[in-house]
Amino acid sequence: MIYRISLAKANLWPIGVLSCLLNGIGASCAALIFMAGYIGHSFLHAEYQSIGQEHLNAVTLMRYAPVIDSRHRDRTRRLQAARAEQRAIWDRFPTQPDSLGLLQTLTSLAQQTSLQLRGFRPEETTTLTTHQEKNFAIRFDGNLKAFEDFLAKLKTSGLDCRVTSFDCTQPTVPSQANTSPTAPSSPDVFSIEVHLAVPYRRKTVDLDKT
Repeated sequence: MIYRISLAKANLWPIGVLSCLLNGIGASCAALIFMAGYIGHSFLHAEYQSIGQEHLNAVTLMRYAPVIDSRHRDRTRRLQAARAEQRAIWDRFPTQPDSLGLLQTLTSLAQQTSLQLRGFRPEETTTLTTHQEKNFAIRFDGNLKAFEDFLAKLKTSGLDCRVTSFDCTQPTVPSQANTSPTAPSSPDVFSIEVHLAVPYRRKTVDLDKT
């Protein structure tokens, strides 16, 4: 009788192992389901936060839309005004440099400021993005105060030009003991060379692309 009971218990051993295996598989499945649920919850939570932020951004844009539109209109008006001013300046540019008119104006200004016009020489042309500039070299004799007055009158003369550079040197005359030019002719008289750039139009320029 004892032998039969032990044999019966021995026959139950595979069932116990199988039960343990099933319990382990069930626990693993439960863990996987929990992890999947957690991951899904995290994903949905992130999506919810993203949607909420997008909604907040949309509400903010709608709130400030009138301000943004007003600023855009103001900048458009200022751009149009700048374009109109650029066009007006462009229309004032001559189609070619007026060398004779420039010489006459410079001669008149030199006479008004007691400068002696000694030279007038056209030089190379500089091509820029929107226009061209004709360069001139002009030489005067006179004192620095007269040259200062000349520059002031040139600025208010309405002449479209700009001074790119100038150089002042004292001319020399031969001394009595030596024919080499070492002695200054006068302590107040200078030889002044001025370089001017006179703008004029280029033939083909699209102002909307400049």
